[in-house]
Amino acid sequence: MRLLLKRQYLGRRYTTGLLFLENPKTGDMELVADTIEPPVKQREYEGSVVAIPAGRYPVVVTWSPRFQRWLPLVTHVEGRSGIRIHAGNTVRDTSGCILVGRATTRGTITDSRRTLAILLYRLAHRPDGTALRLDIEEPLEPLPLDDLDESEGPNAMEDDLDEIDDES
Repeated sequence: MRLLLKRQYLGRRYTTGLLFLENPKTGDMELVADTIEPPVKQREYEGSVVAIPAGRYPVVVTWSPRFQRWLPLVTHVEGRSGIRIHAGNTVRDTSGCILVGRATTRGTITDSRRTLAILLYRLAHRPDGTALRLDIEEPLEPLPLDDLDESEGPNAMEDDLDEIDDES
């Protein structure tokens, strides 16, 4: 069974995307969550926590001693271990893992516990013996939001576009 993470925004402070899960009966990919991760590229002053590279990774559901629950574990990530898919709201809630929830404002996801519960239910009810894998894809053209400061709010880009229209 395949999980597909389509990254959409590769920002300086965080990365967002959409997580799809393969329907075992139809083979269709179904949207199950919005995601937030650390930035894809390391910034000199921020240490070494970055999103895992795009690629294909085996996933197993194992007991997490840190979270005291069963969670998906992304394996075979070069130079990394302990990469989980778990609940959280901002990039501050992760040390390199993939957070799931519903995107509400830029840089934040909500409803993460409920979204994680739905994902775990679907993974637990996959056909017996079905292996899991995660495919991570980078966008062909990242969204052009890097130039905006997070403090400008979610409508900053639209406001800038309105100003351009007014000048035309």
